[in-house]
Amino acid sequence: MNAILAFLSVSMFAVVTAWSDDAVSFTFGTWNIAHYSCGKTYPSNISPADLPKYISNYEDFLNRADVSVLGVCEDSWFCDAAGSVTAREKIFPRYSGAANERNRPFDYNSLYWTNAVCVASGRRMFKKATEPRFYRWARLIVSGREVMVVEAHLDWNITLPGYEDARVRQIQELIDDFKNERCVVIGGDFNTSRMLPDGKTEIDVPGDYEAFRAAGYVGAHWGTIKTWPAAKPFLTIDNIFAKGLRISEVRTLTDDTLSDHALMCCRLTFDDGGKSVAIAKPSYETLIAHRGESYDAPENTLPAYRMAVERGFGFE
Repeated sequence: MNAILAFLSVSMFAVVTAWSDDAVSFTFGTWNIAHYSCGKTYPSNISPADLPKYISNYEDFLNRADVSVLGVCEDSWFCDAAGSVTAREKIFPRYSGAANERNRPFDYNSLYWTNAVCVASGRRMFKKATEPRFYRWARLIVSGREVMVVEAHLDWNITLPGYEDARVRQIQELIDDFKNERCVVIGGDFNTSRMLPDGKTEIDVPGDYEAFRAAGYVGAHWGTIKTWPAAKPFLTIDNIFAKGLRISEVRTLTDDTLSDHALMCCRLTFDDGGKSVAIAKPSYETLIAHRGESYDAPENTLPAYRMAVERGFGFE
């Protein structure tokens, strides 16, 4: 790639932590991929002629991130402008499992994983939002340990009358929905910024993160790592929070020809060194793949079965 046209960076951030040699850990990342719009706007504007180049660039970028579980905001079912190539097949082939679905609105979230087994997955809409916003969740078994993984995309347009507290409410929903979980990681684009009355100046508001700290979460940062816009970041809106896990090796990777957000990743280590922990049953809905994934493939067929397995559904 022409170095003049691309802004590439990798940043490392120190997080003090320690654990025993037998501790169980895995790597996690969160990235607002901006609908494969090359850091511009929605939807994808990747032409068929440019698609091989961009697939290669995404592959290289994700290989550099090298995380076993990845949450993606502003994902899309198709990664090309023609709507003929699925992102699952071409952008994320390194991952053996996924929690995503076709025909979602603009604020689409996905989860991808490898070296893990999915027990269940689904999504939940936020109760109060200016747009149809939701979080994606997946209950994974990683090295014999159970962990709830969540990818969320919160409101940014909180200046609309009646929605001033929408983002704060969404953060509290996340905290309340997973209060009974022993091990949970929540990544995403939290949009912790505010537009000033002039309608042009946007300021960082990392204080919104404090609700997670008060609820016992640890964070990849508390307003110190700038992730947007990718070329010259000044907002700290992308983050990772964990409960029952320790965070270390926090870093960001940036390529503003792929997304206007930095990818943030870290290592997550189970607090108890890998011992078995009983997990309370969550209170959200469960999705059922009836006769396979019959929404996107003919029911009772091998394609429907394979698609359901890829999206993390179990079978009874």
